[in-house]
Amino acid sequence: MNRFLVVYVFALLSFAIIWESVTVWLYSQPDSVFAKMWYIPEICRNFRFLPFQKQVKTITEDFFSFVILCNYIIPISMYVTVELQKFFGSMFFEWDIDMYDERSDKPAKAKTSDLNEELGQVEYLFADKTGTLTENDMQFRMCSVGGNVYRQTGNHLFVKRDLLSGADLIVPSTLTSELVELFVVLALCHTARIDCRSVGSCDLNPDDRHYEYQSCSPDEKALLEACQRFGIVYRGVHGGFAVLTVLGQQRRFAVNHILCFDSHRKRMSVIVSDENGNIRLLCKGAETAIFERVVKGEIEMVETHINEFAKKGLRTLVVATRQLSQEEFLDYDSILNDAKTSLENREEKLSKAYDIVEDKLVLLGATAVEDRLQDGVMETVHALREAGIKVWVVTGDKEETAVNVSYSAGHFSHEMNTLSLTKQGTSADCGTAIESLLSETEKSGEVKGQAHALVIDGKSLTLALEGHSDRLLALCKRCAAVLCCRLTPLQKSLIVRLVKSDISRPTTASVGDGANDVSMIQESDVGLGIMGREGRQAARYSDYAFARFSFLRKALLVHGHLFYHRIAVLVQYFFYKNVAMVAAQIYFTFFSAASAQTLFSGYYLMFFNLFFTALPIMVFGVFEKHRSISQLMNDPSLYRGIRGNQMLSNWNFLRWNLLAIWHSLVFFFGALFAFQPGNSPFNNGLDYGIDDLGTVVMTVCVLTVNIKLILETYNINGMTAGAFFLSFAAYFVMTLVCSSLFWTFFSDTVDLHGSFQMMLGSAYVWFLIILLTFTALLPDIVIRTIRDTANFRHRLNIDDVNHNHVNSYLSIVPDRHHPTVRPPVRTWTFNNGAVVDSSSPDSVQRMTISPRRDFAGSVSSRSRLISTSSAEGESPADSKVYLPLMASQRTSASLSCGSYTTSFSRSGSCSTRRLRFD
Repeated sequence: MNRFLVVYVFALLSFAIIWESVTVWLYSQPDSVFAKMWYIPEICRNFRFLPFQKQVKTITEDFFSFVILCNYIIPISMYVTVELQKFFGSMFFEWDIDMYDERSDKPAKAKTSDLNEELGQVEYLFADKTGTLTENDMQFRMCSVGGNVYRQTGNHLFVKRDLLSGADLIVPSTLTSELVELFVVLALCHTARIDCRSVGSCDLNPDDRHYEYQSCSPDEKALLEACQRFGIVYRGVHGGFAVLTVLGQQRRFAVNHILCFDSHRKRMSVIVSDENGNIRLLCKGAETAIFERVVKGEIEMVETHINEFAKKGLRTLVVATRQLSQEEFLDYDSILNDAKTSLENREEKLSKAYDIVEDKLVLLGATAVEDRLQDGVMETVHALREAGIKVWVVTGDKEETAVNVSYSAGHFSHEMNTLSLTKQGTSADCGTAIESLLSETEKSGEVKGQAHALVIDGKSLTLALEGHSDRLLALCKRCAAVLCCRLTPLQKSLIVRLVKSDISRPTTASVGDGANDVSMIQESDVGLGIMGREGRQAARYSDYAFARFSFLRKALLVHGHLFYHRIAVLVQYFFYKNVAMVAAQIYFTFFSAASAQTLFSGYYLMFFNLFFTALPIMVFGVFEKHRSISQLMNDPSLYRGIRGNQMLSNWNFLRWNLLAIWHSLVFFFGALFAFQPGNSPFNNGLDYGIDDLGTVVMTVCVLTVNIKLILETYNINGMTAGAFFLSFAAYFVMTLVCSSLFWTFFSDTVDLHGSFQMMLGSAYVWFLIILLTFTALLPDIVIRTIRDTANFRHRLNIDDVNHNHVNSYLSIVPDRHHPTVRPPVRTWTFNNGAVVDSSSPDSVQRMTISPRRDFAGSVSSRSRLISTSSAEGESPADSKVYLPLMASQRTSASLSCGSYTTSFSRSGSCSTRRLRFD
């Protein structure tokens, strides 16, 4: 928008300079025709005889006269309209009922209105995992202690002697000492508190089941609840001691120091003393932060179990401990107290102190916590990818956990070629790995449709950013999906900055829910916050916030698309209508001997942008929907057509200006030609004057620019119709009143007196107005027709592929070459993603996904039971079963037939394909 303004300011000044130069040259010529005009001032007629100082004064006055005469080409009122349009747009964003979450009673929030249109320009989306893609509702599932894996099922704990064996039930009374020690460490090593309202008071509660915990970390809460279920209950701090009930026995621990978690260390610790005076350091954190400090324990076994947990998509923590002597404790106590009380470089000293204390650990085991995906995540990620938005998942979780969740969320697919840039030791090794991956993408680029997915960890990212950032960015740009794991909050912001540094200057957006996502959100062009369970830090620092990740689909594909379309048309329309009006004034200067005489009365110039054309474009900017919401939601590819600021491109800017010039040529020269001497427009034969010509030109201009906006409008409702009616009525009524009376305080209206009435009383003038308006808008009508035809064909193509997003059907066809006994009823059921023919599995030899609208028998997709019987007279080989699938859904399953097995997957549009058994 601002670059357009610069162009117009430059054009205005250039015109004034050129025109003034031509004027001076003409007036300086002997026997100049212009200088002999009766209405030219005496000083201009004798310009060449004036002293130099008066010539300079005359030139300066004339220059500013031209600038003032044409300054209406700069639409100052546009900025007011844009601000109002954005403000009302942000209100509609918050009022969207589809983005209201009933479970949490949270509507969407727009923290700013300045970035509305940026929602329609997003090219890269950086998404946190925990609490953003997932529910952030943690549940303890498994743990590894003493070489065994323990799994929670319901409220019971089962032990698996190894990963392949069965499970044996464990009851709290038979918990091993190693399990008890692990749960005691988890019950003490945290920063949670008890919700006193849940137990009535903060006093010791005789019923352990009534305790409810509140923590800034959902993992801590889940682990404390698991400890509670298995008989190790944290009962709060009383009398300066942390009170635990361990299998029915009450124990007290003095918490001497808490070494809080931070994203750099990726661990937390506490130093506690029990009733017997034993002092212990209790530590939990990421395996990468713990293993390197362990001096005793089965690291390989625990690491194997952790990898298995991660492959199941579980979040893992490693637990370790250390027995401290009295001398060691006193030394550590002094180091920690000195660091805590330091007035200078306190954070740095604390970090060094923590590094000294958290060492020589004994490994206890590991825990695994489940955090399930939010509803609609897969559909949202798939829609964003179809819209051309590259989705990057950035998380602090372990690589295996993050990869598993990426596959579950549809971020990764099995058709993608997965590239790995992890566990790099040096910068040179990292650079070599990047070059190798780039070569791999170049070789596989010859395979049509081959997509790549990149996995990169935090350590490798640090090395890559040090000296290989350009090559890393080139590698990332060749990948359809990127997963960054084990990242710190600072690294999250650095990866966003890396993408923003690209020469194409892409628009980036980040979405997260916690405090560790704030730096990433602030670094992005558009910050999106999830109002989840992990506080409100991300939502507080974001530009837009909502409760569910699935709401992102409508925020970008609908609101972003409409916001951008509205503002793009609004900005270009403002420049267009002012050019159309001012250009007529410029043409008039050729017929007024460059005298700076205005064609329009001051009344027209004052109210043109204020009353005659302001309201329709304001209503357009708020209510216009050039495509329905269902279209924008179900056809994400429409988003590609507006990205890259395509509607405000130089070509569109030129197109609007060419139309404005065409319209002004028709306005002015059409009226001038019709009012030639001898062609009196009045019944009394009187000739027209300059005010009559200006009135006709302005009338055609007002009608044309408003009807032009009607041709750009697709959502004609009561508000838009009322706005256009009021605009037309304001022009005719106000001009009629203004030309009917003498306004002594408004001298310009004296010349208009009676002019408008005479115009309205002439059929010739009415015919001229209608003819010129239609002639001016003829190219616009053609453009609208071509655009609507293209849109209609696009919808036909989408409907042909997706069947207008109604049911399509899966047809399972028995092979004619393998005749079988015809069963009266054939049944297929879904069982954990598998389609099984329970009546005659061997009869099914191939399946076809075909775009059919009819089906035989009865189908129930909700009960996941599909059954049908063959029609009368139909051979067994012709019997079919149809499974209804929404075309906008992503579906995958496997078909098992006796010893044969195959699989199918489809996403979005339904295409015909045939799969045979091997």
